[in-house]
Amino acid sequence: MTDPRLERARRLLRDSHEHLLAACGGLTEAQWRWRPDDTTWSALDNLEHLAVIERGSGRMLVEGMAHPEAAAAPAREAAVLAVHDERLVTALLSRTERAPAPERVQPKGRFATGAEALATFNASRAQVVAWADAPSWPPSEKVAPHPRLGPLDGIQWMLFLGAHAERHARQVTELLAALPPG
Repeated sequence: MTDPRLERARRLLRDSHEHLLAACGGLTEAQWRWRPDDTTWSALDNLEHLAVIERGSGRMLVEGMAHPEAAAAPAREAAVLAVHDERLVTALLSRTERAPAPERVQPKGRFATGAEALATFNASRAQVVAWADAPSWPPSEKVAPHPRLGPLDGIQWMLFLGAHAERHARQVTELLAALPPG
């Protein structure tokens, strides 16, 4: 029997990746770097942030939540997990509140080009999706802390990665819609 939570996480990982690729497809380097003001991240800034998070969180998932604080997930009913999952995704997709990124995952010019940032993100996302399709450990059985969201099980970490990428795909789409003509 297929776990509906896991299927949702797999679908969100794939869909958000497609949306991100569509948002960033065919950008020139000038478009990758364009910002309407000094407080707004460019498309490159968004991709750098995503690549850093995807690489670290993806590695944690693939390596079996090898985080020092990882623990066995508490027993919870499916209905309770479904509500928590929905709140997690809804909160991440809502762009009504800006949450400043922790310093360690803020854009710092780690990538020379947008293509390089996107390639790094793509490689990390491919590893996460491959693992999600054939997990090496039951993803609902371990939890590890997220710095803002608290303890998340493996499925919730996948939901986080998918919803987080979708949030930034939407941000890039909105940003580029404001790009001056020419």
